[in-house]
Order: sequence, then structure tokens, then C-alpha cells
Amino acid sequence: RKHKNDLEKKNSLKRHIWKKIATNINNEESSSYTWDQIQNKWKSLLRTYKNVKDHNNETGRGRKNWQYFDLMDELLKGNPTVQPPVVINNGEITVCSGSQPSMSAEDSPRNTRSNTPESSNRKRKSSCGMSDLLNSILKQNKQQHEEEMVEKRRFNTLLEKLVNNILNKE
Repeated sequence: RKHKNDLEKKNSLKRHIWKKIATNINNEESSSYTWDQIQNKWKSLLRTYKNVKDHNNETGRGRKNWQYFDLMDELLKGNPTVQPPVVINNGEITVCSGSQPSMSAEDSPRNTRSNTPESSNRKRKSSCGMSDLLNSILKQNKQQHEEEMVEKRRFNTLLEKLVNNILNKE
């Protein structure tokens, strides 16, 4: 948690940060982990977190529980690598509801299940300019496709008439 901001910076050398983390862990735990081992462990935790989150967000699947899910969810909530801000799927543009107003501890709903992620199946359409631009591009592509199909049908009809005329002359 201490080094989260350092790792999110684009211009920082991650190797140096992982070395600091390894030094801190080795001093606190009196162990001898290398920075590479700690970095690989983090990648493994991140991969497991994404797998559990994806599994639980798919419909028709049983819930997966993982003992570190709540901790990882707290650390990675709002991270665009885990929860993308915009998703384009089958021509639909949806904005994920990741930027919701924060609730205080008293206002937050109680979770009856432990170690399970909150599922949000509801997706909202975006009203921002980027979304409108992408929607207009998709409409334009669809219109061009329909025009191409009309032309191809016309070409096929003409070709069919030509073949029929050739066969009738013989």
C-alpha cells in the first residue's frame, strides 16, 4: 500500500521500487526475498484477482472465493488495467460504472458474503463526446455496409439477367 502511488507513476523505474519493497519486507519479516521474487508474487496475485473477478462477473457461473480478494479489490478498485473505463463490444459502447461517489462506512451496504466481489451487471451508456463520436462512426460504418449490400444485390441481379440472356440465345 505504501508504494502503490510509486508503482502507478509512468516515469518511475519499477525495478527500484520493487527493490525498496523487497528491502522493507526482508527487514520486517527477517526473510531473504529478492525483488524479482516479490514482483513475480505480485503478478501472480494480480492474475488470480483478475481470474476470480472475471469468473464471478460471467453469468451462469458459481461464485469463486479467494481469501485475498477483498484486500486486492480495495487496492485495485478503479485501476484501468483491471476495470476499463470504456468497453466496446459488438458495436455497443458502454461506460463502466467505476467512478461512483464514495460512501462513508455508515452509508455503505453490508456484504452478506465474505471474500466475494460485488457484481455490477448494469452498464450505462455514456453521454460524453467520445462516446457520441464512436456511435456516429459505428452508424456511418453500418450505413456504408448497407449501401454495399444494395450494390452487390444489384450486381447479382444484373449478372443473373446476363447469364439468362446468354443461355436464351443458345
